[in-house]
Amino acid sequence: MIGDGMLTYEEFSTLLTQIEAVLNSRPLTPLPSAPEPESVLSPAHLIIGEPSFIVAEPPLTRENVSTLERWKRITQFTQLFWERWSKEYLQTLQKRCKWQLPKRNLAVGDIVLVKDELTPCARWPLAKIIEVHPGRDGLVRVVTVATARGSYKRPVVKLIGFLEQ
Repeated sequence: MIGDGMLTYEEFSTLLTQIEAVLNSRPLTPLPSAPEPESVLSPAHLIIGEPSFIVAEPPLTRENVSTLERWKRITQFTQLFWERWSKEYLQTLQKRCKWQLPKRNLAVGDIVLVKDELTPCARWPLAKIIEVHPGRDGLVRVVTVATARGSYKRPVVKLIGFLEQ
């Protein structure tokens, strides 16, 4: 039982497998010999020797009502996990040091996750910083990042820079 919902053994196993894929696909560090920002080491590399991919959801139109309702319940639990994981874990990676000790500025070559509140965490793109734009005080508050879809400017508060070189 999770919250107010009852799951069968298979549904609970599916939920745990999806959560496991999320946790094991999170990037740890860039691969030293790979120039692409998508080439990062993840826990899945250490466990199974290759990257873990989060499986896309099946189309809803082919499911019967009972199966559809149960699938919706598992999807809802997975989304709740995503919300908690992004708020409780990912936020700890984005340290806030205002008026405290100075921290290292993001630099060209750093690999970051680009936060997007409208997108699930698993789909946040990895990016490589290709240009920094320091303010008058020398602190970097805006950077230009390169992703698989192109390059664009982003404020550092919208980046999770936990992959420091």
